[in-house]
Amino acid sequence: KYPTSWIGYNLPMKTIPEVRAAGIPDYNDYDRVMYDIYATCMKLSNSDVSELYLIGYIRGHETTRKHEICHGIFYTNKQFRSEVMQLMRGLKPTLRAKLRAHLRRSGYTDRVFSDETNAYLSTRASYFPVLMKGEHKPFVKLFEEYYAKN
Repeated sequence: KYPTSWIGYNLPMKTIPEVRAAGIPDYNDYDRVMYDIYATCMKLSNSDVSELYLIGYIRGHETTRKHEICHGIFYTNKQFRSEVMQLMRGLKPTLRAKLRAHLRRSGYTDRVFSDETNAYLSTRASYFPVLMKGEHKPFVKLFEEYYAKN
């Protein structure tokens, strides 16, 4: 179901063993592959698992690739995350409320609001039909600066 439900995904690497330990009632090949990726990364990496982030996307989906990379930078780069949060605070409260409502209707929780809002504003602003006057442009500029460094 993964590739037919989502064309991209992202998650902190540490969640893979946590979910596996909690038990997966419908364990399948995709779960096995994710755990194999985790195990391989742990063998090859000198990093603590809390520093690693996994993204996936369907080959050829450039916008999705950038969207998922944006999530990864948000999670792993404190400076980027801080600058994003400053931009978020600069949005009008009424706009933030509309963005949050749109994400909720799409199934996102408030826990990922800032990260998901940033990723869409930075890479696929058309996802939010409520945008006007280019409110997304500072997010695009910031992401492109960090993207160029990686």
